[in-house]
Amino acid sequence: MTNLNSLAIGEAAVITLLTAEVRLQQQLCALGFRPGRQVSVVRKAGFSGPLHLRMGVTEVMLRRREAQQVYVVSVEPEHDDETDCSVGGAEYR
Repeated sequence: MTNLNSLAIGEAAVITLLTAEVRLQQQLCALGFRPGRQVSVVRKAGFSGPLHLRMGVTEVMLRRREAQQVYVVSVEPEHDDETDCSVGGAEYR
C-alpha cells in the first residue's frame, strides 16, 4: 500500500484508506475520495505543487500533504479506446 504522492503520471490506483483528521476526511469524501474508488494522476505540479487527479469524469487538484494521507493500491488504468459497442444490431469499435 502506498500513498497518492508516489504514483507516477498516468498511473491508476484504487483508494484503500484515508488517514487524515476527521475534518479533512469529510472534505476528501465530499470531493469523491472514498475507499474503493479508482483515481489516476493526470499531472504533478513542480516545486511540490498540487497533484491533478481524475476520478471517473471528475478532475481534482489536491495538495501533496493531503495526498500523502490517501493510501492506494495500483491497478491497470481503464481504457475506453478499444471498447466494443453494439447499437441497434450494429457493432462499433
